[in-house]
Amino acid sequence: MEIVLFAVFVSWVIFAVFGCWIAGQKNRSFGEGFFLGMFFGPLGCLIEAILPSVTKEDMSISSAEAARIAQAYQQQINDQYQRERALEAKRLIDLDAARRATRLARDAARRARAARWNQFKNDHKELMEIVRYATYGVVFSVPACVVIAIVISIAL
Repeated sequence: MEIVLFAVFVSWVIFAVFGCWIAGQKNRSFGEGFFLGMFFGPLGCLIEAILPSVTKEDMSISSAEAARIAQAYQQQINDQYQRERALEAKRLIDLDAARRATRLARDAARRARAARWNQFKNDHKELMEIVRYATYGVVFSVPACVVIAIVISIAL
C-alpha cells in the first residue's frame, strides 16, 4: 500500500514539473503548467502542450498604447479623488449645519430659561424679597453663631 501511495506521489510531482517545463517552453506561466500537471496529470500536460505559445509581441504593448493606458488610469485616479473631495465637502457642510442648528437650539433654550426666570421673578416679587432677606440672615447669622459658640467654649 505504501509503495502505491509513494508511486502516486512521485508521478504527481513528475507531471507537475513536466507541466512547468512545457509552460516554460511556450512562454506561458510556470504556475499554470504546474497546476495543470499536478491536478490533471498526463492530461494536464497534454492540455498545456496544446495551448498556444505566447510570443514577445503578445506580451508587449506599444508606447502609444502604454501612454493611453497610463492616461486612462490617471484620469480614473483623478475622478476618484474628485468624488472623495466632493463627499468630504458635503460631509463638512452637513456637519457645519448640524453644529449651527445645535447652537441655535441651545441659544433658544437659554433665552427661554431666562424669560421663564424673569417671569417668575416678576410674578413672585414678595417671595424673592423674603428669600433675599433670609439669605442675608443666614449669611450673617452663621458667623454670629460660630462666634457665640467660641465664646461659650472659652468661658467654660
